[in-house]
Amino acid sequence: MENRPASLVAVFPTRTVPVTVTGRRCSLRCAHCGGRYLEKMIPCDEVRDAIQKRGATSVLLSGGCDPDGKVPVLENLDGLKSILPGVKVNIHPGLVGEERAARIARIAQVISLDFIQDEKAIEMAFGRRFTARDYLESYRYLRKYAGDKLVPHVLVGIRGGEMGREYETVETLAGEGLSSLVFIVFIPTPGTRWAGLTPPSVTDVAKLIAWAREKLPHVTLSLGCMRPGGRYRRELDQLAVLAGVDKIVFPSREASQQAEELGLDVLRQEECCAFPWASGESDTRREQGTVAPETSHGARIRDRVRPGGGREDRASGPGFNTSKRWNDSEDLFRNLQVGVSLGTAVVLGFSRVKTGCLPMTGYFSIGERCVRDCSFCPRARSSTARGDLISRVTWPSFPWKEVLSRLSSSNSATHLSRICFQLVESRRTMPACLEVLKEIRSSSTFLRRIPVSVSASPYSVARVRALFEAGASRVGLPLDAANPEVYARVKGGDLRKAWEVLTDAAKLFPGRVSTHFIAGLGETEEEMVEAMARALEAGVTVALFSFTPVQGTGLEKLGPPPVSTYRRIQIALYLLKKGVGIQDFRFSDGRIAEIRCSDRIEKVEAELLKGKAFQTTGCPGCNRPYYNERPGGVMMNYPWELSALEARQCISSSGLVRRRGSLVLEVDAGEDEALEDRSV
Repeated sequence: MENRPASLVAVFPTRTVPVTVTGRRCSLRCAHCGGRYLEKMIPCDEVRDAIQKRGATSVLLSGGCDPDGKVPVLENLDGLKSILPGVKVNIHPGLVGEERAARIARIAQVISLDFIQDEKAIEMAFGRRFTARDYLESYRYLRKYAGDKLVPHVLVGIRGGEMGREYETVETLAGEGLSSLVFIVFIPTPGTRWAGLTPPSVTDVAKLIAWAREKLPHVTLSLGCMRPGGRYRRELDQLAVLAGVDKIVFPSREASQQAEELGLDVLRQEECCAFPWASGESDTRREQGTVAPETSHGARIRDRVRPGGGREDRASGPGFNTSKRWNDSEDLFRNLQVGVSLGTAVVLGFSRVKTGCLPMTGYFSIGERCVRDCSFCPRARSSTARGDLISRVTWPSFPWKEVLSRLSSSNSATHLSRICFQLVESRRTMPACLEVLKEIRSSSTFLRRIPVSVSASPYSVARVRALFEAGASRVGLPLDAANPEVYARVKGGDLRKAWEVLTDAAKLFPGRVSTHFIAGLGETEEEMVEAMARALEAGVTVALFSFTPVQGTGLEKLGPPPVSTYRRIQIALYLLKKGVGIQDFRFSDGRIAEIRCSDRIEKVEAELLKGKAFQTTGCPGCNRPYYNERPGGVMMNYPWELSALEARQCISSSGLVRRRGSLVLEVDAGEDEALEDRSV
């Protein structure tokens, strides 16, 4: 069974009534809670009415703790005896002894236990009343009598918002045995002693979830209701989806959309997340190509399963030693392999292949097979192409430690002005990239200063922020397609959402966000020019690729775009960057028919004759040799400065000629010799 679940369960626990058996009373008054969370719970004498009003099918029995850390649920059952037989019961017992554990197990369908293995955190939050051993013994007693009905909850940031021994806590649970685990996150709550503190970073929480996903592949992981709201929640929820969480309570809209873009079925649960989804936990991990059954409490939000169920059958990323925590740098990188473009491999001394042009940027990839299924990509989920290709370039894999060592050499410093990481999306890719970035920034002086770009799918602004925080200089969010129909057909997903992420990121990080488009996927020249103009207007750096068919991909039989079409789009992009507006373009049947330059025509002519319009576009220092062409063939993107002859040939092949104050499409492609005298 693959680690990535085939679905995301969106939990809206409207059919579970939260009950406090102590009212607002709590003897502990912990630093992070202070009894404030009891205020919104239902007292025992109001439970019957609440069940009827909500149409509830379950209750959560909780309350304040006594001085021994026990929630007196058993002592307050008399008033609930007539109600409980008709509903399912989730009990939050606090610390227990063996006899108490046995009694609770006979009553409850689910038992939720806050589990802590951090002595410092216990002292900070509760004082010296308890020890990690008390929590472990309670867990063992409950596990003995309740088995898989026991659902531990781990509070991330229990040290007043700082990370403590959360990884060790999960490792302890893995050793004791569990079937479900709920992560909750510290909230600075008004009226408590820790009201003025801050929660842990969303990146740290997501990394913990991703690590737990790797370590506990068969355990249902939930992101519980207790977590900060607002932007924090939106960003964390999206990262949690990518990390491989099974359930999210009250998920953000962005997280649900992201799950659908990943090909996951988004299911609905209307009881507390600790209860199994619908008829059983196995339903959230159904077999490929099947659909989970409808139930009264587990209705599907999206009645669709993609081929392969959206699972990462081939989406294996770089290997990790999952017996160690991910913030242990030595263990994290022990087995990490990164792809190195062939030209970069020559620069670093991994290969002796002769090449006519070396890259000025070091190009690397993280991940192997992708969870997405872009029809043009050799790394796509359903692709049968060679697994070491990106476009037509070979990317052999090497150990990251060896790559890092060679990057630090003076020879690399001579050749490379930038490093670029291409993320092949999988559950492991993002955490690996964050660690790689941090190691680069903490290594040699040369690497600490070198610009680092990361190209990643436009899932969320949260990911963009996390990459910048880890040390990225620039983040590329490739749109690839210029119109919604082509995007849906070729990439899957919603182009509107991708545009939203791109433009929002550009606003938050001005001058540091890029995108690229691939000409030849089925769009018109007009659609391509409009998309490029829109991106530039939003402050996004735009790069241009020519579609290259690769055997084994979904578009292997589609030919590349005509050279004339690509040259016109290159000229359009260059002139848009130089200040020519979209209103200065005239189109006919989707093709560029005229570019009005007026009194700027002399300057435009001079600029185009320099040849820069036909060089590789992208981040500063990016020349990407032979990405879209074979050596000796037609150069779609020149990785070097063009000669005057090469520039004239490119202009000639565009079919555009100067007519007074405009460039006009006057001849068909193929009449290049006739164009020579009249072209700019």
